Amino acid sequence: QTAAPGDARAMATDGPRPKFCAKGSVFRPGTAEGFGRWASVKVRFPAAERLHEFLEVRVTDALGVHVAAARDFESHDLVISEDALLKLPDASPEARHRLERSFGERAPFLAPAVGVDWSKVDEDVRQAALSLFYVHPLMSRPGSRQVDSNIECIKKLLAGGDPPLRKAFHE
Repeated sequence: QTAAPGDARAMATDGPRPKFCAKGSVFRPGTAEGFGRWASVKVRFPAAERLHEFLEVRVTDALGVHVAAARDFESHDLVISEDALLKLPDASPEARHRLERSFGERAPFLAPAVGVDWSKVDEDVRQAALSLFYVHPLMSRPGSRQVDSNIECIKKLLAGGDPPLRKAFHE
């Protein structure tokens, strides 16, 4: 959503908003600050204090949370270099086979959740993994056949999955 200048929604924040988060964009509480923590810890280039010169994180009704270039770039320019927030190991061959039997063509999209040892992931990273990544607005609207189908798939995975996966997402 985009707020008009002076709109209280644009002012609502848990802390200082990073310069690279667009003025007028309304972020969920804590999200802009989460992007700021990500930039200070994970971004290698450009320096966090210069990130706003390269990109801008925006929130719009059409695209939800997304990134836009803050200036023109040539095809060979380095825009951003960052360390991984969470490295996703491959699921074991046994787990991949189980997912393929149960979920067919959706198995590759579910495998990362099974490959991570969630008991060893700290709460900040878990929350970032669940909240900071882009989801197209059409994929986040309840009532969509695709969204409902994805939700049923995840419920089935959590219900029949291994206890660490269930525990990680039910706490």
